[in-house]
Amino acid sequence: MPFIAGSRKGVRRHGRHVGNGQQRCTELRHVVLFRRTEKNARIALMVWWNTLRLKSNSPEVRRKAIENLDPSRDARALDQLLAGLGDDDSQVRCAVVRGLEQVQNDQSVIALTTALQDLNSGVREAAAAVLGRVGDARAFPHLARLLKDPHPGARRSAAAALRSLGWRPSTNEEQALFEVALGHARAAARSEERRVGKECRSR
Repeated sequence: MPFIAGSRKGVRRHGRHVGNGQQRCTELRHVVLFRRTEKNARIALMVWWNTLRLKSNSPEVRRKAIENLDPSRDARALDQLLAGLGDDDSQVRCAVVRGLEQVQNDQSVIALTTALQDLNSGVREAAAAVLGRVGDARAFPHLARLLKDPHPGARRSAAAALRSLGWRPSTNEEQALFEVALGHARAAARSEERRVGKECRSR
């Protein structure tokens, strides 16, 4: 039987000796597989624990749980985010809006446009800012309506989002609202003058 030099500790397999190098490769593969399994188990445990925290009576705990959701690692994260939009606490809903920015698909865009109608101005402001960063033109009409929001922060966020998306006002009224929201009072006054003048000429 042939003998491989320097392989006294070799392992006999299928009628031949296997050197230490191949044995070490096998052991290394086992170590890598074990660590990967261990990592997956750790992730699963974290996901399970975070799911429990989403049901907490504490808004602070629920908010932190929302912030820990990772749609790239857990397929259920999007559904959990969408469900979070119905939370009683506005800070939790704000966290949901920020979390939806990670997803950027049709469901998240629809959810964000819905959040523009939230009763809390902070949520509306956050939703407008995220839509501006997501860059979906389908948000144009929803953001344009927010230019009439009673809260300056929401109006300003909507105008900034529209500007970043390349939106252009279609009427003098929209132009005036847009300029006011951005803090351009003089430009808004000129737009309003043009609107009034146009109405006078049409009578």
